[in-house]
Amino acid sequence: MKRVTSVDTILHFDDFDWTFSVAAGSYQRLRRTLENPFLYMGGDESLAGHPYYKVGRPGGCKIACQIVSVYYSTHTPPAEIERLTSYDFSCFTRFNPCAQIVDLLPAAQEWHLYDNAYDSSPPKPRPPIPCSNIPVWAQARDARYVLAVEALSTKIAKGREEYGGEYRREVTQVRVVSSLKEPAPWLPGAVVSADLLYWLNHQLSLWSEDEHLVPGRRYIVFPIGNDDRDRLVTKDSPLKLERCGVQEDTPEIRRELEKGFAQNDTLRP
Repeated sequence: MKRVTSVDTILHFDDFDWTFSVAAGSYQRLRRTLENPFLYMGGDESLAGHPYYKVGRPGGCKIACQIVSVYYSTHTPPAEIERLTSYDFSCFTRFNPCAQIVDLLPAAQEWHLYDNAYDSSPPKPRPPIPCSNIPVWAQARDARYVLAVEALSTKIAKGREEYGGEYRREVTQVRVVSSLKEPAPWLPGAVVSADLLYWLNHQLSLWSEDEHLVPGRRYIVFPIGNDDRDRLVTKDSPLKLERCGVQEDTPEIRRELEKGFAQNDTLRP
């Protein structure tokens, strides 16, 4: 068993070409960033099971091809880094050589990314987990912006997507109270819309009440920035919020935010 930071290995046997690729990298934010725009990472829900790292796999890998990427925080405990980057190269020299990615990276056994070795499509979506299971400090560590806001009014916006599908979204007018993670383009006192990216037509029953913005209450929100480099974010831009991007503004939540902020080193990307 050997630990390295990345490996890209191709194994050939019989009449088949098996391609295995496993990569690991350390970042202070486990999210696609302006500095690292091509990183593939999962959503915040995966932080419920392992807040110090995220894993992913592409959807275009053909039969006999398995690719796994692991991204872990710069503050991950050493023992966890050891486990995530320990590769068993002996599987290439055994009588029965590597047949799946878990043979090369034993830690991948728990992720179930390739339960069917001949299935090239990504795993089917699972029912969403409760947002309360996600550590707030991990969200604060990964967020580009963190705002304290007061909800003013809420409405359901209807429309049609570019490819013809109808949607219903919850849109709330909020007043920005303060920016907790600098720099943020939204200024204190500004009134902007907060667009919760909920597909209400068929998923309303899956969202709990604590994921909505109730007029008159104060919240901590994690708005999406320009991590994908696909839009310009200004002081007048609406706040785009993913699922679990809303927290009650309480002293306990504030303390958790500080724990996450402390893991961001401004000298590193």
